[in-house]
Amino acid sequence: MIQSESTGSVYDKAYRQRRAAGWPGWDAEESEYENSKALLMTVLEDLRLPDGAQVLELGCGAGNISLWLAEQGFCVTGIDVSQTALDWAKDRAAAAGCYCRFLTADVGQIEALPGGPYELIVDGHLFHCLDAVPRTRLLRLISKCLRPGGYFVLQAMCLSEQRNESSAVTHNMRYIDPPATLRNEVLSAGLEILHEEVLDPQSEQALLLLLARRPFAATDGECS
Repeated sequence: MIQSESTGSVYDKAYRQRRAAGWPGWDAEESEYENSKALLMTVLEDLRLPDGAQVLELGCGAGNISLWLAEQGFCVTGIDVSQTALDWAKDRAAAAGCYCRFLTADVGQIEALPGGPYELIVDGHLFHCLDAVPRTRLLRLISKCLRPGGYFVLQAMCLSEQRNESSAVTHNMRYIDPPATLRNEVLSAGLEILHEEVLDPQSEQALLLLLARRPFAATDGECS
């Protein structure tokens, strides 16, 4: 396992509170999801993935992004450790008449999931919930579970330019690293970086948007 056994219960409680309060998902404002969708759309327009492409979202939560990806014509699997979040996602899918496969799973189990290998794996703001060791393990799994030429999209909180820390800052169950640290971890997993951008670099909560690809020549250890 990459996520601890207690993680699911912690997030179950948080999702129950958010749903009862009328939030759209983990975030309180729908605009947060609209911003994520807009960023993903700019990436997807360039990738030109075929209809029915196999897509995996890591840390899908209440399904906001997974369902949007399914609406774009992809065959989407969303995983999360919180059963409460996934029940919410399934209710949302049923109400929208949209199909997604939602599975309760630790991200360390992605090799065994149905649907792989994938044309696209999306980080559902999960990476900044992991410290360096589990992130490195997960990136190796992501590389194995992508088709050769498949893509990985990362949206992770990172340290802003106005902060001088050279190592991770831990805050509220988040591990916030310099962009260079995350970049090097992606490269060490054997992925090629195609695009990298730090959004709001002057703010207290900068976001790293990174697009990586599994090299076409990489065929060893592919998940099935």
